[in-house]
Amino acid sequence: MRWFLSNERRVTPLMMAANNGDLSVIKALLESGAKKYVYSGRHCLYPLNFASRLSCSAFGFHSGNCPGYPASHGCIRMPYSAAKKLFGLTPVGTRVVIQQ
Repeated sequence: MRWFLSNERRVTPLMMAANNGDLSVIKALLESGAKKYVYSGRHCLYPLNFASRLSCSAFGFHSGNCPGYPASHGCIRMPYSAAKKLFGLTPVGTRVVIQQ
């Protein structure tokens, strides 16, 4: 969240609560009239984008055969040793940014 607060415009309290997965705060904000369809300024992210960890679809990281070409419709495969290391270092709920 620190990166978004430093690099993004118009980050709302609802976006912050969604990023943190704080359901009680999200519920209170929505009941108080927080707007779900307001997006941030630079990257056009909605609160839902902050709540989802990879996207709004079903994506996941798992170990498996890495053939060297796209062979999946969403999952990100990696060698077993890399998956074991990643899952050992990354707490559940950590935001992951994939860059090329």
